[in-house]
Amino acid sequence: MVDYPHTRRDDIREQLHGRTVEDPYRWLEDPDAAETADWVQRQNATSGAYLADLPERAWFGATMAAVLARPRAGTPLHRGGRYLVSRNDGRQNQDVWYVADSLAELLEGGRVLVDPNTFSAEGTSSLAALVLRSDGAQLAYAVSEGGSDWHTFHLLDVDSGAEVADVGVQTKFSEPVWLPDGRSFVYTAFDHEGHAEGTQTSALAGGKLRLHRVGEPVDSDALLLEFHDERLMTWSETTDDDRWLVVSIVAGTENQNRLWAYPVLTEDGRSRLGDPLKVVDEPVAEFTLVRSEGSTLYLSTDDEAERGRVVAVDLEAFRLGRDDAWREVLAETEHTLGQVVAAGAGFVTVHLVDAQSRVSRYDLRGRLLGRVDLPAGAVVGLEGHAGDDEVFVGLSSVVSPTAAHLVDFPSGEVTPLPGLVQGGASGFVPPEVTVERAAATSADGTRVPYFLVRPAGVTVDGPRPALLWGYGGFKIPL
Repeated sequence: MVDYPHTRRDDIREQLHGRTVEDPYRWLEDPDAAETADWVQRQNATSGAYLADLPERAWFGATMAAVLARPRAGTPLHRGGRYLVSRNDGRQNQDVWYVADSLAELLEGGRVLVDPNTFSAEGTSSLAALVLRSDGAQLAYAVSEGGSDWHTFHLLDVDSGAEVADVGVQTKFSEPVWLPDGRSFVYTAFDHEGHAEGTQTSALAGGKLRLHRVGEPVDSDALLLEFHDERLMTWSETTDDDRWLVVSIVAGTENQNRLWAYPVLTEDGRSRLGDPLKVVDEPVAEFTLVRSEGSTLYLSTDDEAERGRVVAVDLEAFRLGRDDAWREVLAETEHTLGQVVAAGAGFVTVHLVDAQSRVSRYDLRGRLLGRVDLPAGAVVGLEGHAGDDEVFVGLSSVVSPTAAHLVDFPSGEVTPLPGLVQGGASGFVPPEVTVERAAATSADGTRVPYFLVRPAGVTVDGPRPALLWGYGGFKIPL
């Protein structure tokens, strides 16, 4: 029997919607109180002692260590003549980011650009975000302490690897969005200063969209947009030609957003933003930027298309109130449109077909240029940019780890990139398995395709225990 620590109960009752609701542990809602800290310490001591005595613990720990001791690499990204990729030799607590001036150099190793394992001696600091400037000259990265949502921006000169002097903007749920002058970025700010340990539980006031000049005080950051509704958040990105800052405004985790486009104006080496065009000002559907071409934005959306489609809006025609400002580029199909990225002179799509990813190439008129012949699996990484014919695809399956591939956009030719993974071989030898594809019928008659993975040589001749895994949160179809 486990001797659980005593937990105080208070006599607190409230009438909510005609019902009496008891709340005896409300005192635990203050994470910074001494009594709460003592309670957590006693709980950890109890659970730690119990878990330490489990006879399976040593075997489980050794097995997981062997499984995780596998060299691996992420999906590369290419901006401004620089190639970046994250790697882990199987022994590092956090992935290390490498940079090179060519893909061939990156395959040979490249050089270390950011190593989160050196952020703190205790290993409690982590990399929360990493954004390369469009010209590839500078990098912004965010550091989180102790797993907190709050993080601090740092800037690096890519050539030298030296830190660029700045004030260290602190925020959460935001990445820096570089402007074309190379000395300014946009971010979402909050008035509340977060605790590094991330224990605060109070609601934040609405986020503010601000423009920061590198090297200048944070309190001089220009206010671009402010909300008094604490549910509203902004997500921003510039188009690949740096002409527009596109801002999505969303309430919490809803799948509907407003979308505003700010013209980016650069004069005398200094970027600023003009007045926004409120392209979508009623949150009735989800709209996501794909790319731009001149004054036209290409957007993926589920507006009047449950499974997704691609539309275009001519911002000049929209500004003039013309009825022909909007047009459909890629119609909805029977398969869910999961991802769309800019590439070359068009875009690349990922549709979910029978629980597997189908990757296709399209021009800006929505004409199919061809399917991409990739191994069966799920796309877990996709990197591409307008005007760049190199598209990087990270592919994984139920029995294989992520592997990166290079796709040539004009031809669709695929080149596997196994050389990105560097380090010694893992000592773990996975068991042989058999993978079958099948389909079930749900209670409402929907056909649900699935994978059945079993040990090789084991036949399914009757009911057997099975682990059922699936995920559907945040509109992610798996």
